Amino acid sequence: MADEITKFPPGLAAADEAAEQFTYGDLIDHQWLNQAFEVQWPEQGTRKQMERCQLQFMSEMDRFREALLTEYRMALQSIPGKGYRVVPVKEQTSVAMKQCRNRVSRVLRRTMQELEFIQYDMLNAEERQNNLEAKAKVAFIGAAARRRKVLPGN
Repeated sequence: MADEITKFPPGLAAADEAAEQFTYGDLIDHQWLNQAFEVQWPEQGTRKQMERCQLQFMSEMDRFREALLTEYRMALQSIPGKGYRVVPVKEQTSVAMKQCRNRVSRVLRRTMQELEFIQYDMLNAEERQNNLEAKAKVAFIGAAARRRKVLPGN
């Protein structure tokens, strides 16, 4: 045990362990992840304590996901309320493209909101024109992506 080398942070060590323990199609549940990431959720904690645990979990999850993908070629798909599924190789392309479509759509929607919900009365004529042009560009990108099926799965 004294000669054993462990990776730090826990998300990296968890990726090694998961690659040995799980295979394509398996579900890695939240309980396993919390234990592997060494997240100690309080039974009755303050909001700040819960947020700290959530941040720790998400930080380790990002490391875990990245290491599992790049070192072991195992992609993960979130299964709400359960955990993460190791995506079978034959599904990896379609799952990646669906996730891409969702992210792109979310970014375009959020960008349009930020452009639309603005204090126009505080802008001068040039700034209003820039805003109008920016909205047109975002709308064009979204329409072009849908029309040309650039967004995967559309």
